[in-house]
Amino acid sequence: MKRITFKLLTLMLVCLMLLPLVIACGEENDTTTTTTEEKKPTEEEKFSALSEEEKAFYILELDEPQEERTNSVAILRLQNGSYGNYDVDSSITIKTVNIDTEEKYFDYVETVVITDVRSSTSISPARTEVIVKTGWKDGKCFQYSEVTSNNQTRVSKTSKLQTKEEYIAEKEELENEANQSVSLEFSENFGITRDSCSTVTCVQAEGGEWKATFTDVNEECLAEFKKIIEAFKDYVDIDKVTDVVVELTVTKDLKPVSVNILFGETVTHKDYMRMVVEYSTGDDVVEPEIDLSDYPIGY
Repeated sequence: MKRITFKLLTLMLVCLMLLPLVIACGEENDTTTTTTEEKKPTEEEKFSALSEEEKAFYILELDEPQEERTNSVAILRLQNGSYGNYDVDSSITIKTVNIDTEEKYFDYVETVVITDVRSSTSISPARTEVIVKTGWKDGKCFQYSEVTSNNQTRVSKTSKLQTKEEYIAEKEELENEANQSVSLEFSENFGITRDSCSTVTCVQAEGGEWKATFTDVNEECLAEFKKIIEAFKDYVDIDKVTDVVVELTVTKDLKPVSVNILFGETVTHKDYMRMVVEYSTGDDVVEPEIDLSDYPIGY
């Protein structure tokens, strides 16, 4: 199980780089008008004047927002995988909450990895579940881990006193080391262009949200996405992945909602891997309740 878990965790570091694909662009702050100059159109007005294809690429190419309160949930599911004589299904969920205002700093990352392995003779799958929580709150850096396997659970809690500045510097160093270990390079927007995608749509739902969809990609673009699933080559025949579907959703005022990427077969529509990233900012971000009173100081 360690091998599968490590590959999933490493892969998610790459997956989270997709967040910039779903982005927000605020309205113009300059509302000054004169008798000789017309009011500038808002971003929403500019957007509504575009064609369907232009809207899709507008959403794809927007800049990532900078917010004081951010929350994301990234979910990756591997299904229909195999390893030797075993069927493998895995999922990894990463929840992040970051609040960085003049009055408060709070950081939280929760990772849940669930792996089911089933043999041809087993009645039920063997499941391993790993939960890891890390972050910083009120002058303490904390770590929590919970591992459940073979109906047994092990829990560990620990914390240490640390300033905000020390915590941020240490976190950035660990993230840089992790990115270097992954050592993957991608083309801009994973190679999604007007030439690489033969099917591009952008439609508005009843609630006002806009969904841009890209699919029927060429081999060059598909190769970019196959870099992501390379970590699963022991469990999925990568050659069977013949297409991807990328869905980017924003609100009616172009605020980020989600990224949805599906890897599968074009003909049979058999799914091998799906990744979903949901994103929220501002007042919608809720700080999880964490009681550090029983976290011993010791690392």
